[in-house]
Amino acid sequence: MSYRGPSMGQHEVETDVQNLREQLEQMRSLVNDHAHILEGSEKGKKKKANQDSIINGSFLSFMFLTVFMMIMGVSIYAFKSLFAAIIKKFNHTHTEL
Repeated sequence: MSYRGPSMGQHEVETDVQNLREQLEQMRSLVNDHAHILEGSEKGKKKKANQDSIINGSFLSFMFLTVFMMIMGVSIYAFKSLFAAIIKKFNHTHTEL
């Protein structure tokens, strides 16, 4: 069941539908054109940003590895020092025999 206004005839409804379809097609073409323009500009920005920046993926990986190795070195040194202090305090040499 479709609703028709009291003064709208079949021809007027078809004309309105046709106008709406034309407007929809125009909007789709505008959106597609705008999307293509944005994609092109974003690719250009990404390439430019990659070339201009000194901080890239390999640099960050190197810095992460350096910091990680320093933290591991300090942790091992602290564990070794703590272990040596505990062994020194609680000496388990048996002198009663």
